[in-house]
Amino acid sequence: SITKDGQIYLGKKWVKKENLIPLLKKELKGKEGLVVINADKAALHGKVVEIMDLAKQAGTVKLGILTRPKEGIKR
Repeated sequence: SITKDGQIYLGKKWVKKENLIPLLKKELKGKEGLVVINADKAALHGKVVEIMDLAKQAGTVKLGILTRPKEGIKR
């Protein structure tokens, strides 16, 4: 997750950007390589792209972005 002020969370644990690649590698070991990013709508686009790049460097095979529909829009 990425908060509006750019803080990064892996699950519920806050992580420094420098530690994200090794932590993701550990989490992805033996799994299918799926990472889903949940970014606050006020998070900077550049920060989201940066985290996507770090996730790819960690070995992510599939990358998704969690979205929420606007109120009143039916799926």
